[in-house]
Amino acid sequence: TIPTPKPLPTLPPGARLPEPSGRLPSPIPSPTQQQAARTTPTPAATQTYAAAGASPLPMASGVTYGRIPASNVAAAGDPVSIFFASVRPTMLSNNATVQVRLVTTTNATRASLTLGSLTIPFTLVGPGQWFASFPFQNTYVVGQPTAQLTITAARSDGGSATINLQAAIDSS
Repeated sequence: TIPTPKPLPTLPPGARLPEPSGRLPSPIPSPTQQQAARTTPTPAATQTYAAAGASPLPMASGVTYGRIPASNVAAAGDPVSIFFASVRPTMLSNNATVQVRLVTTTNATRASLTLGSLTIPFTLVGPGQWFASFPFQNTYVVGQPTAQLTITAARSDGGSATINLQAAIDSS
């Protein structure tokens, strides 16, 4: 037997749906700054994100990227985004402790920092909140006046976002 179609339920005339509750995701930053993040191609999408301005938190002697969003929640299949990164200190010197804070979408399952010959994994400290700390050695970037720090966040299926930051090196 063939099922008989039935009318869909409708609201009575004049009825209104309740206002949405909770927080909607923040918009993707617009490409207005020089420092741009790039994402790797995934089956879902390829997108480019740009720095969204200075950090809302003062970071003494640090290099910052983007800003901390009101919400960093993302579905498992959404593109990974890096919203904020902070590297301290700005001037890297031999044996100085480098601290890096990172805020990504919550669907990132791993994050790393590459500095010359060194790759450091981040530790997940909260949903989309990452931290890394390591002693800097001049041998990581021999003969360079500045260091390029490449920060990558990735989903479990390989979709990722990458940003590049520059820090000066004290060669004395």
